[in-house]
Amino acid sequence: MIGESIEKTKADSTPEKVSLELDNLLITAQVFIFFAAGFETSSLATSFTLHQLAFHPQIQKKVQKEIDNVLSKYDGKLCYDAIKEMKYLDCAFREGMRMFPSLGFLVRECAWKYTFPEINLRIDEGVIVIIPLQAMHNDPQYFENLNHFSPERFLPENVNSKTKYVYLPLGDGPRACIGEQSLAGLPVILSPYSVEPAPDTLRYPVVNPTSNIVQSIKDELLLLL
Repeated sequence: MIGESIEKTKADSTPEKVSLELDNLLITAQVFIFFAAGFETSSLATSFTLHQLAFHPQIQKKVQKEIDNVLSKYDGKLCYDAIKEMKYLDCAFREGMRMFPSLGFLVRECAWKYTFPEINLRIDEGVIVIIPLQAMHNDPQYFENLNHFSPERFLPENVNSKTKYVYLPLGDGPRACIGEQSLAGLPVILSPYSVEPAPDTLRYPVVNPTSNIVQSIKDELLLLL
């Protein structure tokens, strides 16, 4: 359904009217996508961010202070405007997705023939392209101190153009994932609670090599509230 809407967009980005007949198969497919693309990926991004905050209590306190300060301006209510003001929380969430993106790779189809001039490589229309997110997000060519959880690297003054199309946990463009909204779940936990690592929780989790497009971790991310 979203794909149809995107394809019908005019050249000036204004939408065209889409005529689409809904049958049981299409409705079932949409429900499946809501669960497959919206549940596990969001929970992974939230869980890993909490995991990193548990091992970095000073950063966690800074995040909690921001959450409390912002919520006090909105009578303790978590709303869209409040979340948009939580800039440091957003940076922490982005850094969590940098270290462990929910999707290990993206799959895209080339829309038209293109040649990379730097290496004289041509990709023809219809060719499937795999973008290895986990590898790119942990490449020292683009990110320093890879294993260090540093939300500050995503502050506006520290973001550089070199990583614009390297950091892609949610994709990019009109087909980008709306999963960034899962950020809203973090204040619900971090406002009334603090998180600590459980005794057996690994500080540096290992990606399960048998994961498919949605990544998983070999061992559980157990935390204490």
